[in-house]
Amino acid sequence: MVRIEWRLDRVKRIAAVVLALAVVAVAVPLLLDWREDRQAEEDQRAAERENFCAKGIARKPVGGKRGGSAHERGNGEERRECVGVTDGSYVFYTRSGDSSPSEQERKDLKEVMRKIEKENRRVERETKKYVSVAYVTTLTLQSSDSNPQESVLHELQGAHAAQLRHNTGDRSAHPKMRLLVGNVGSESAHWKHTADELLKLRDTPDRLVAVTGLGPSTGKNRAMVRRLSENGLATVASTMTASNFKHIEYFVRVSAPNEEEAKAAARYLKKDDERSRGSAVIVRDRSKNNHYAQNLGPAFEDEFTANGGKVDTTPELTFNSEAESAWRSKMHMMPRQLCAKDRNVIFFSGRGMHLTAFLKALRNRTECQKQNFTVITGDDTTNLTERDIREAEKTGIEVIYAGLAHPDVWKDREDEKPSPAITAVEKVAGSTDDGQALVAHDAVITVAQALTMLTSKEGRFTGESVGEMFYSMKGDEAPGASGPLSFDENGTPRDKVIPILRLTKDGRTELEDVSWPEER
Repeated sequence: MVRIEWRLDRVKRIAAVVLALAVVAVAVPLLLDWREDRQAEEDQRAAERENFCAKGIARKPVGGKRGGSAHERGNGEERRECVGVTDGSYVFYTRSGDSSPSEQERKDLKEVMRKIEKENRRVERETKKYVSVAYVTTLTLQSSDSNPQESVLHELQGAHAAQLRHNTGDRSAHPKMRLLVGNVGSESAHWKHTADELLKLRDTPDRLVAVTGLGPSTGKNRAMVRRLSENGLATVASTMTASNFKHIEYFVRVSAPNEEEAKAAARYLKKDDERSRGSAVIVRDRSKNNHYAQNLGPAFEDEFTANGGKVDTTPELTFNSEAESAWRSKMHMMPRQLCAKDRNVIFFSGRGMHLTAFLKALRNRTECQKQNFTVITGDDTTNLTERDIREAEKTGIEVIYAGLAHPDVWKDREDEKPSPAITAVEKVAGSTDDGQALVAHDAVITVAQALTMLTSKEGRFTGESVGEMFYSMKGDEAPGASGPLSFDENGTPRDKVIPILRLTKDGRTELEDVSWPEER
């Protein structure tokens, strides 16, 4: 048997190689796993950065769906918007596209948010016994949204004015109020996300007790109201007027239902013998999802025909706002039909953005160009620009609407004029003619009144207790800028004053008439 002898140094080298190979065999998979884990972590952080705007605020696709429609994309790329809740430290607005605010509008938005944040910080420094109230609406607007940028700004200014009144102004009371601002995204697509963020703030040092504002009367906004109310938060709507927003616990609204607006508009027309002598025509949005428009037309017809007025319904002039391409075509066809009917009073039962398109079609009519038209509608007229109104007036079109509120309503009733409220709003917002700042103020001041009532009764400050106070304000009304506020069991304001307004060619509103509750 041959004996093989190895030199010691050679054995050591071979052992080292074997050991190294063993280490590599173990280390390489571990290294690969580590690199994969590291890459996954980096990808997650990148995704979080992509989907993160600020604390409590997420970046999501416009419209709630990836891909989106044409108005939701820019240069073929998906547009995204930041949604959630802020204490004023973050400013919501549309970052790009045709609907992004002007430089001045961005400056104004940043200014009001800075003031809200400043007041919140002051409250936090000076007391630990405060509560939070949120003002929520669509703040990242797209062309499909019914409210313009100016309206959003006025709402935030009005809400802040009410916060100041409660904290340091003529209605100063305890507990002090922090004002939060929530964005539900274009067309309220991300209401669920924002509602979840709000609900997280109930049992935290934020002590959120109520959500105000809540946007226009849509199915998504109604679902949001129900979700918040069912989870113990009080809710106060500023501009919701659809008549089917009822039977929701701890929910009230400061604006009159739209059927009352339609009736007020019809009564105004009947005061004018020339207008009421002929027949009126109704242009109606038949979309089942347009809760705002559903009751406007029938309520107007009922009131207008109650004492001899006539409504021409053959054929019906309708459009479906859900059929994007079709409704615009229908608008262009309507002027010819109206000229053939020889009717000069038109009641428009639809949203402001559709009214804008209708007026454009009517002023560009090729027939009956010398005929004058009176277009009368509900409160959603804020999409009309100064140019729209000026061009309409040039072509013999007068626009009258039942508004949410107007500062001149109380001028003839000096003993009842809520001057401290209007003065407070005008100090922050400047112009209040469109009513948006006034009703936003009223939504927040309603919560402030409930807090004041609870303080006098030594009650606990929760969403439920605040909501219960809403139904006890008869005789202890909230001092609204639109008038004293109390509510029935359905959350509808009692004895609501409705201004009848005319749009002037310089884009302002002029008080034409007032529908007082004792007249209804």
